[in-house]
Amino acid sequence: MNPMNDILRAASCKALGALHFLDDAGATVTGIEIRGGRPLITLDGQPPRFVRGALHKSHTIGGRREHVMVALVQGCRVEWTVHTVRGCAMQERA
Repeated sequence: MNPMNDILRAASCKALGALHFLDDAGATVTGIEIRGGRPLITLDGQPPRFVRGALHKSHTIGGRREHVMVALVQGCRVEWTVHTVRGCAMQERA
């Protein structure tokens, strides 16, 4: 098999495994991007269980603070956004 095709095939298998894991954790996946060896999976909010994230980046939009969280799940990068307003956390819903 072509080396790049093999990389994308393996990444697709990782993404499928992570999708099943995240579904079992109660998370809702809104997107999967495969451009290389590590897929990017986007969630509609913080996973309810099994996945803990780290702060990737943070910035202010209007009066809200937007925090992009990131975790590694079965070889895939998983991201979700959390908003805070006056010290209260609000999950981003797509």
